[in-house]
Amino acid sequence: MNTESDIALKRDSIVTIHDQLVAHFSERISSGELMPEIQLPSENQLAKDLKISRMTVRRVFETLGHAGLVSRRHGKGTYVAPAVSHETGLIGYIGQSLTEGTSSELFSHLSAALEQRKSVGWNMLVCSAENSLERQLGFVATLMNHGVQGILLTPAALENPRSNQSVILALEDSGVPFVLVDRGVAGAEADSVVANQYKAGYVGTEYLIGLGHERIVFVDNPPSLAIVEMDRGYRAALEDHGLAHSPDLTFRRSDIADRMQTVLARGATGLLAHSDFAARDVLSWCSRNGVDVPGQMAIVGFGDLRHAQGPEPILTTVRKDFRLMADLALDILLQRIKRKGVSERRYETIDVDLLVRKTCGAHRQADRPGSKP
Repeated sequence: MNTESDIALKRDSIVTIHDQLVAHFSERISSGELMPEIQLPSENQLAKDLKISRMTVRRVFETLGHAGLVSRRHGKGTYVAPAVSHETGLIGYIGQSLTEGTSSELFSHLSAALEQRKSVGWNMLVCSAENSLERQLGFVATLMNHGVQGILLTPAALENPRSNQSVILALEDSGVPFVLVDRGVAGAEADSVVANQYKAGYVGTEYLIGLGHERIVFVDNPPSLAIVEMDRGYRAALEDHGLAHSPDLTFRRSDIADRMQTVLARGATGLLAHSDFAARDVLSWCSRNGVDVPGQMAIVGFGDLRHAQGPEPILTTVRKDFRLMADLALDILLQRIKRKGVSERRYETIDVDLLVRKTCGAHRQADRPGSKP
């Protein structure tokens, strides 16, 4: 194994080096890329190649060992363990990107939540699907091969969101409990923990209206349940304040470069983005094209993603409580595993709140009555 070329650590990520390495090895083991009985690099070699402490590497191997993924052999080294089929105290998390974005926030908080519950004896095998339907389906199978007793899933953002229903069917066929985290799936009767997307769309838009903006852009994504709800909140806020919705002011994150100049020319002065990363893309476009933020364009994101906060101006955003989301999803899953019975599904919605920072100046404050979603 060529350590330096195989492992790319993101040292500025919110995910710790320990968790990045656990994710790296557990994903490669679960996918079959690292087969049973393959020897992993030594603690000294890995620490030297990655320029990290040997203690960090030791903790990584201990975590993988507790999860039943590797075996430590005295005087010989660390080897990939055979797959197990018995109860292991192991759960799986299928996210989309484990080094940035929503899944990285959830992974970080899930790891912390499991650490707080270490007396309970649970460990987590993690997989990064990179918004691929095929990878999600493959990871359901490989997690089952490793004997997980439950699965947490953040569904992929797909052009046709209903494609995720095939993943739900695979999870149902697996026979293990599962919980959807951060995104629901249309038509799925499954435990889920999501943020209040409608409120996010409403309060973000209403704040911009309160600053005097009347032509407000909404940067969306493929129409998942989350995006549909956020769009509904955006439109409701406009309507409640007597403003017309203009279809030409809604477009995809992938169209930012093509559409921003046009919407500015048509009088847009405020923008709500479906995520902090989409908002950062808009902020970068404004910087490159000499558009003053917030003077010419006020921007609101969604998520309060630590990895999306770059140089000033610091992003105004509608915050999700990822810690609460992770804690609640984990509690629901562990309760399902413990009881192993059919009971009423839980659909939990986490509240959101507005964090006002520097991408929305208050210099255009208008005298408008407030309202609540």
